[in-house]
Amino acid sequence: METIYFATTNEAKLKQAERSLDDKFKIEGVSIETQENGITCEANAR
Repeated sequence: METIYFATTNEAKLKQAERSLDDKFKIEGVSIETQENGITCEANAR
């Protein structure tokens, strides 16, 4: 089974991802440190 890693440790979000993907993938959350210094969401995504 392939694993998809999500940059979250929020259990509710991980469970939602599992349901959305019909349990076809193993879902794992990872904790990362980021800096969101942009003025917009788009700027932070870059």
